[in-house]
Amino acid sequence: MKFVSAWVMSILGIVIIGTIVDLLLSKSRLKNFIRSIFATVCILVIITPLPSIVKNGFDMDFSDLVGDIQIDDDFVGFSERQKVIALEKAIESAFDEEGISKLSVKADVEFESGNFTVKRITVDLTDSVINENLANINKYEFIKERVKKFTGNPEVEIIING
Repeated sequence: MKFVSAWVMSILGIVIIGTIVDLLLSKSRLKNFIRSIFATVCILVIITPLPSIVKNGFDMDFSDLVGDIQIDDDFVGFSERQKVIALEKAIESAFDEEGISKLSVKADVEFESGNFTVKRITVDLTDSVINENLANINKYEFIKERVKKFTGNPEVEIIING
């Protein structure tokens, strides 16, 4: 792998040097001659390691790069929290469409290998406004039924305050 990076760096070095020399020279026959020389050198730098690669085979061992890869726990935590917030907002929006607005939802979830399981949903009805069409229903049963349907988990624990 170090061989490939050295090879690429030498190609980039020749191209950069050629570009600098090209910018410094004025328009003349000398400039065209120097361009031709740098193009030839660049082709030689590209071709030079190919016979040894064909003869010895190309080693595709990237294990030295993989050892440096680490999981960013802060980003994973942030991403998980965003999923929970999206779930809470989606439940609040669903209740708003059903006729119960301004309720607050808090979700307690458990993450495992990128997926999450909803353990508990806490619904706070303290500041909620219930539409007059829903005035004669058992709001607690209505909320429990809708949360279970929304989460797809009939075993989810639902706590209703207010």
